[in-house]
Amino acid sequence: MKYSYLLNWCALMFVWFTGCEQRENVLINSPFGIPEKIKKKQVGKWEASKARLLRSGKQPAVIINAKRAIYEFSDGSDNFTTPVTAFSDSESGSIWVGPEQSGYL
Repeated sequence: MKYSYLLNWCALMFVWFTGCEQRENVLINSPFGIPEKIKKKQVGKWEASKARLLRSGKQPAVIINAKRAIYEFSDGSDNFTTPVTAFSDSESGSIWVGPEQSGYL
């Protein structure tokens, strides 16, 4: 009797772990877990903004000019809006476009 309970428990755990592994593979196969068919829509115009940038070394953070817009994203089942910031660091030539943050490295 104990062996049948143990066998059933092992079978259930195997099925459960297999399901978890398949879900992880789906997330790994798509970049950053983002669905492939995501729609984006700019909700407003780009506006002048400021961004706090911390460069490498012991330099203090600097405030640089940036642009900001609101985007709406949808994957069919879920919609959300988020502010997007874009700027270029004139010193390093690096460019950032992505979700708005309180500071950037």
